[in-house]
Amino acid sequence: GLGPTLEFYTLLAEELKNPDKGLWRHGNDQLLFPAPIDSSKLNQREINRIYEVFKMMGTMVARSIIDQRLMDFPINPVFWELIQRKPMSLEAISKIESSLGKTLETLQEIVNRKKEIESSKQMSAEDKRMAINSIQYKGVKLEDLNLTFVLPGYEEIEFIPDGSNEIVCLSNVQKYLQCMLKYFLHETVKIQVEAFRSGFEKVFPVSNLSLFHPEQLDQIIGGGVSSEDWNLMTLEAEILPAHGYNSVSYTHLT
Repeated sequence: GLGPTLEFYTLLAEELKNPDKGLWRHGNDQLLFPAPIDSSKLNQREINRIYEVFKMMGTMVARSIIDQRLMDFPINPVFWELIQRKPMSLEAISKIESSLGKTLETLQEIVNRKKEIESSKQMSAEDKRMAINSIQYKGVKLEDLNLTFVLPGYEEIEFIPDGSNEIVCLSNVQKYLQCMLKYFLHETVKIQVEAFRSGFEKVFPVSNLSLFHPEQLDQIIGGGVSSEDWNLMTLEAEILPAHGYNSVSYTHLT
C-alpha cells in the first residue's frame, strides 16, 4: 500500500544519510556527495561493500522516480553530472565545498597571471622573473600557505607519492590544480559513481535524465525538500488566521 511504501523509502533514505555511515562529504547545504575513498588502501571486500551500497542507492532512487514517491534524499547536482558522465571542471568543486572552491579559484587566477607574464612579448626575461616572483595569494607567498599534495580534509589521500611533504608553490601550483580536479571529482569517487549508475540503470536508462537539469532532479525525487524553509518566522508569515481569529488569538498561538 501507499503508506508502507512511503515509510520504506523514508526509513531507507534516513539510514543511508546517517553521518555515522561515513558515506557522504559534509559539504554545501547538506546535499549528498560521496565521501572520497582511496581504493588502493582498501581490500576487495571493503570495495565490494561500498559498491553494493551505492548500487542499491541508485536502484532505490530510480525506483522512487518510477513509483512517483517523494523521498528526502537531496543529491548534489555535481553527483548527478558525474553519473551522467558529463565533463568536469574546477568550478564544480564550489558546488560541493564552497570555501575550497573559492581557494581553488584564486589559485587558478595565479596560474593564469603566471602564464600571462610568461607569454608577454613586452617584458624582458629578468622582468618576467621578477613579476612572477612577486605573485602572491592575498598578500602571502604560496609556500607560506602550507598547502600540500593531499586531498583537503582527507590528508591520508595523497595526489603523488609522499604528497604530504610536497609544498604547493608557483612552479607546481598548476599541477596541484590538475591533481585536485582528478582526485576530488574522479579517482576517489569513481567506484561510488559507477555503482550508483549501475543500480539506477537496473530500473531505467541514466540517459533519460538528460531531459532535466541536475537541480530539477532534486525536485523530482524529493519535491525540493532540501530547500524548504520550515522555521518559525516563515510559518508565521505564511499561515494567516481567519474566521474570527487573528495573529494574537490564543487558538492561533497555541
